Parts: sequence; C-alpha cells; structure tokens
Amino acid sequence: MRIVHNISKRVDEADRELLKLLAMKADDSEFVTIRIDEADPRWPEVARWVAEQNPVDIYWTEFTNEEVAAARWVRLFTDWMHGYPQPEDDYAELTYGATGCGKCAVGRVQRAPFRLKGEPRWGRRGIFQLFWVYSEFFVRPEVWKEVFRPLGVEARPVLNRKGTQELRTVVQLVANEQVSVATADLLHAICPVCGERKYLPHRRGPFPSLLAEPGSHYVKTTQWFGDGGEAFQETVISNALMRALVAHAARGAKGWPVADADMKRVDPTVKAFGGT
Repeated sequence: MRIVHNISKRVDEADRELLKLLAMKADDSEFVTIRIDEADPRWPEVARWVAEQNPVDIYWTEFTNEEVAAARWVRLFTDWMHGYPQPEDDYAELTYGATGCGKCAVGRVQRAPFRLKGEPRWGRRGIFQLFWVYSEFFVRPEVWKEVFRPLGVEARPVLNRKGTQELRTVVQLVANEQVSVATADLLHAICPVCGERKYLPHRRGPFPSLLAEPGSHYVKTTQWFGDGGEAFQETVISNALMRALVAHAARGAKGWPVADADMKRVDPTVKAFGGT
C-alpha cells in the first residue's frame, strides 16, 4: 500500500527553486504538477511546502495485487467513467422522482431505469460508471450473466435517451442489501436542510471495516459519501466476486481492500489477482 499525491500549483520563483533542490521537474511554465509517493524521502519537505502554500493536492491509496487478493471484502470502483446520465438537465427527477434531499442528494432511491445517449463503445472494457452517479455500476450483459448472476446479483435494463427503448449492450447492476461501516475516523458534514450526515470520500488506507457480515456478494453502504451537492453509497463486493471479475478479465473493475479486524480469517497463502 502506498499513498500517492498529485499536486498542482501556479508557481513563483521561490517555488521553482525549492522544486529544483528536491530534484523535481520545475521548468519555466507558470503551472507545475508533481506526483509523489509518501514513502519518497522527499515527501516531508514537500508536505511542509503543501501545508504552507495550499496547492491543489489530490491523493489516493494504491494497493498491490496481493493486498487486494487477501481482502475478504473490497470496495468496487472502476477506471472508466463513461458519459453522463440522460437527459442531463432532468435525469435526477426522471430516475429518482421526488426522493432524496434537494440540497445534498442524500436519500435518493432509484424509481426508473437510467438513460444513456446510446450503446456504450465498450472496446475491451466490461464495466463502467457514469459521471454524477457514483453509486451505480453498468456492465455488458454477458459479464452480468457469467460473473454476477451466478453469485446472485440482479440487473435492470438501461434505456436510450428518450426512454423509449432498452439498450442491448448494457445493464445496470442491482444491490439488494446495505451494510454499515465503521465511521469513527471519517470526516462528515451535516446537511442544513435535511439534517442527514454525509461522509467525505475515503482516500487514505483500507476502506472502513464492515459492522456486519453481508449476506450477499454485492452490497451498498448504509452511509452516504460525497462532497457539496453530490452524494453516493459505496459498493462493496466479496472476495469471490472480485476473483470472478478478474477471471473473466472484465477490464475496468478495480478493488479497494476493506479493513478487516480479524485478518486471521484470510488465507495468507492466497495468490495475487492478475491485472485488470
């Protein structure tokens, strides 16, 4: 596991000199972006610079294949964000109806199928998410039939933009169970309108541990995450489902290990997942 930062800033001469001393790229451009791992010996000095200058600092955790393979549960995510729900101006009302808070979006419940502009251009990929809709995953029908359906995961149709026809090459996965996660260490905000709590997206270290053992392989968190006007429930899948995705070579599927208080239940000899 390593924590990686992508830091961007409009720099002055003093910034440029510091970066040169740290043997980091610092040309004559006004805007500089650097990528650095917290294990890098230069990180303490860069961290001090970040604290003083407050640049844009986007960080995340990268796990090894072995760490993902050893996790009993993983948070599912994807490296392919494909398009926006349709129609962009009205998708929330059409898809969720009057459910959820109008300010923070917590509590939305899907009432109708999602709509897309048309059939996805899959290439070699097998799974994606939509911008603005981080709670949901969409897959090829054959991926659902061969990977998800055998493990009890249901699917629902996806419609064209006008809502008049089902698309042939994509379905939406359905989670019929929710599970709570440990929240003691998570930052949150309270919506001034609905009073609900929303947690900031988790980016450092394993995802918070589950408070109960799920009864199915594909579940959503009870808690809502997000920032500003966005809100979503994270999706957690079993080790068995993650392995099935990898075996199927469903490109785009990624796993973020969920913390497990009883790691003795994990086989230490388990082989690593192959690349996805």
